[in-house]
Amino acid sequence: MFTKENLIGFIAGIATTSIGFYLYFKNQNRIDSFLAGKGVPFIGGGQSNSLQDLVSQKERLEDLIAEHEAAPQS
Repeated sequence: MFTKENLIGFIAGIATTSIGFYLYFKNQNRIDSFLAGKGVPFIGGGQSNSLQDLVSQKERLEDLIAEHEAAPQS
C-alpha cells in the first residue's frame, strides 16, 4: 500500500513546494507587480475589497455568463 516510490514522491512534492514558497516570498513584490501588470487579479499586501466592489464584480460576471450562454453555438 505505501511503497518506497510513494515516500520519494511525497518528499519530492514537499521539497518542490517549499522551494516555490521560498522563491515567491523572496520575490513577492516583483511577482505581484508583474501579475498586476498582466491583469491577473490577486489579493495581497493587505488589500481588501469593499462589499460594493464585490457586488459590482459579481454582477459583471453574471452579465458575461449570460452573454456567453446567449451566444449561438458554432
